[in-house]
Amino acid sequence: QTQWAFKYGDHPQPHAHELSGHEEAEHLLNTLAKTAPKLVDELVPKVLPLALPLAGLLRKLPLLPVFGRGDTRLQPVHVEDIAGALARIIDAPQAQAVYELAGPRVYTYAELLEVISNHLGLRRAFVPVPFGIWQAFAYLVEFLPRPPITRNQVELMRVDNVASPEYPGLGALGIQASAIETVLAAQ
Repeated sequence: QTQWAFKYGDHPQPHAHELSGHEEAEHLLNTLAKTAPKLVDELVPKVLPLALPLAGLLRKLPLLPVFGRGDTRLQPVHVEDIAGALARIIDAPQAQAVYELAGPRVYTYAELLEVISNHLGLRRAFVPVPFGIWQAFAYLVEFLPRPPITRNQVELMRVDNVASPEYPGLGALGIQASAIETVLAAQ
């Protein structure tokens, strides 16, 4: 019986699903659960988010608070690349035990905000907010029915999340990672 673990970066990410586009991730996992329930049981607590829901915030706020100084390194991956990888892993006669699924480029959080802002044609000011303030705010709002942020999300933004060359990635599955600029241009 084959088991797969999906890892992103050098740190365990038990609450990474909280950063994803919940609807996209839920649809992907529900579809996958019909054909590979065991894989979904292994995947759900381990997969890192597919995208950060930043465009909506950038449209609404003239000033955007940034985690720390905005220097956390991220390597966003498109949801369709993840779906393609999962399909190929399921169909593979001999899949690897661990895959690093990541986009083609590493951004700082501030750079990622700039890319999305530029795509939307917006000029926004980014205001650095210390992680301690984020933690306090998250603590206060975490118990709301739909909290805007949780302490787990703040913790996830403290550490870099970039693929390690130690494990195979999308390329090993014959998938060319989609650049965020390409994905945004197609929307």
